[in-house]
Amino acid sequence: MSNQEFNQKNDIQFITCSVCDGSGRASDDSVCKNCSGDGLMAFYQGRFYYYNLELSQPMIQLRHLRNSFHLVINLSAYVIGLIGIVGLAYWVYLTSLNTESLSAFAFWRSQSIFILLFWVSLIADMFIIYRLSEEEAAKQKIKKAKY
Repeated sequence: MSNQEFNQKNDIQFITCSVCDGSGRASDDSVCKNCSGDGLMAFYQGRFYYYNLELSQPMIQLRHLRNSFHLVINLSAYVIGLIGIVGLAYWVYLTSLNTESLSAFAFWRSQSIFILLFWVSLIADMFIIYRLSEEEAAKQKIKKAKY
């Protein structure tokens, strides 16, 4: 590693609030007025960065566990949704083998285990849409600092 690369990597300056010692809380457990509760900030390449994530080993592991749990929930919902669509397609295939009119394809009037799978999978599909919209809404929120 050259000296220039070393200097570029160490160019970041971390700034710890002197009033709250980086905790973001004042002595009376209120938000620190000096740093607006951020505690730790960084200055890198002429830009000022701040974040409210706690950087301790248990908190990092907890975030990883939460992300893994969300991944399992999302994958389960996708699988259930896919099973329902496949169940409906299979029911259409079975119905098409011995039908004379299109009224036989009114699946909302039929009683079949494949139709039941489809209706249950609609709950998973709605959950997927909800989760995607919540994730998109969370990406748009940026906390504005008050100076």
